[in-house]
Amino acid sequence: MTRNRYFSLALAAIFLVGAMGVAGWACSEGNNTTVKCTRDEDCPDGQQCVSGNCQLPGDPGPKICSSTSECPIGYECVDGVCKPYGDDEPDGGGEDGGDEATGDGDEVIADQPGDEGADEDTRDFSHLNFTVAVRRGGTSGPASQCVINVKPGVNEGPVLPDVTLAGGYTLSGTVSDGAAVAGADVVLLADRPACVPAATQTDGGGGYTFYLPGGNYHLQVTKPSGLVAHERVNNFSSNTNVNISMPATADLTGGPLTADGSDLNGWTVMAWYVSGQFGGKLAHAGVITGPPNNAVTGMFTIPLPESTTFDLLGKPPSGDNTHPLQVLYEGVDTGSVLMAQPVTAGATLSGTISTSGGTGAPGCGVSLVNTVDPRLVAEGESVTNGAYQALVKAAKRWKVTVTPSGAAFNTGALLYAHPDLFIPTDQQADIELAEGEQVVFSGKLVDTGGSPVAGAEVRLLISQAFLEEGDYSLCDTEWVESGADGTFEITCNLAP
Repeated sequence: MTRNRYFSLALAAIFLVGAMGVAGWACSEGNNTTVKCTRDEDCPDGQQCVSGNCQLPGDPGPKICSSTSECPIGYECVDGVCKPYGDDEPDGGGEDGGDEATGDGDEVIADQPGDEGADEDTRDFSHLNFTVAVRRGGTSGPASQCVINVKPGVNEGPVLPDVTLAGGYTLSGTVSDGAAVAGADVVLLADRPACVPAATQTDGGGGYTFYLPGGNYHLQVTKPSGLVAHERVNNFSSNTNVNISMPATADLTGGPLTADGSDLNGWTVMAWYVSGQFGGKLAHAGVITGPPNNAVTGMFTIPLPESTTFDLLGKPPSGDNTHPLQVLYEGVDTGSVLMAQPVTAGATLSGTISTSGGTGAPGCGVSLVNTVDPRLVAEGESVTNGAYQALVKAAKRWKVTVTPSGAAFNTGALLYAHPDLFIPTDQQADIELAEGEQVVFSGKLVDTGGSPVAGAEVRLLISQAFLEEGDYSLCDTEWVESGADGTFEITCNLAP
């Protein structure tokens, strides 16, 4: 599914050869049937006997396999050789690959009543494992959720089994800090954000509501001022009311932040819990250094929950192309005295993102996440001609992903990933997005009673791990809506 490459990725020729190789794995005179042999004389003119199979000189020959997962899409592993599905002619069949009764390899036999039809796609996609993400409005019926381990049937083409959605319960409450807090952002934290309802804001009375299946959830609330509160909801199995109180705070003052002898204004200083039940979670979304938020240049004052330990991270203002997001102070509490803090310059990863034809691809999403500290991230988008740039902490290792733009996806572009790229200093990485096979998968949403679920937003997420640098399958990142009969269709670009 992946292949090795480092900075310059030139894949068009590889995929062209791969496409030609599929046709060349089984030599025949018309229907991809491998001709068995013991000597060259047993083969058609121009072919030779290699490992018991006739093939053209230079042909790679049959693709050896131990399981169907090692064969290309549309092929299965039969007796250790990749063969097209439906090619079940026993060894020793007619060498011309035609109908044995007539010997006419060009004869077309009409479909009989009850035949599935020659155009039906019966390829095997059962090795793919999908998560179906569904979002719905309202507070009744099936809830917003993910259904995992959804696999097409063996030899049933790109058709998913019916996806049954569980009913849900309301999780609601109010946010207050002695009075109702209106306009606070409320999110459900999840490894896959598509699997939970979208973020909401509290109304004028501080109220919020989500509609969810049963389970365990983590709520994060951010006041307009930036102060954050957290709440865990365990074993959620009925309509539940959870009121959230913002924590009492004490001011922590620090700085100035400096670089090259100058105090730095306009930096966002944010806080993260170090340990405890909220360890690794955001505590304050950030305050800005210097005027008008602080009378002294480069200084900051951040209100933080009392009696807790924090790391403070700093993000430079827009337009600063020298300093990346970085950790400023570690393991401090509200009683700490913070001294002047110099910030460090970063390393720039830059280059051009292109499609398999070599054309620059603007609008592609670029993400870098530190492999040790996932709070350190850099995100951006390729611009005109596909140029991109990301500024990160130097001498660190990064997980890099490039998500193709909608235009690039429509041409078959795959997701690019490098799970562990070391960036010691400024460097260039030109990334060519490989082209996969575009396949439209269809499915149907039903409730627990078997009735169709119409008007739901649906996405397909492919379950896969980024084990090495290369290109990976990707389904359309845009949500589609299920029809009146609950059906949906989603295009996926599949890696070889």
